Amino acid sequence: MTRRVAGSVGNHGADRLHRVLSTRQADVVLLRYRLGLTVRETSDLMGIATADVLVACRAALRSTAGHTATH
Repeated sequence: MTRRVAGSVGNHGADRLHRVLSTRQADVVLLRYRLGLTVRETSDLMGIATADVLVACRAALRSTAGHTATH
């Protein structure tokens, strides 16, 4: 899943996300915020509960709070 999601986004930001976050967190962030999927669509696609999508989003935000975007 990770390579498919990263490839579909088509930028280096996906690679950076996968270096900073767990695979699940990075995939959730890309699906939700880059590709615009709903929580339900993301959970269906990933085969996880909607609550797990929300937890992964929250954890990703906490993990990236101290990081700044670099180009």
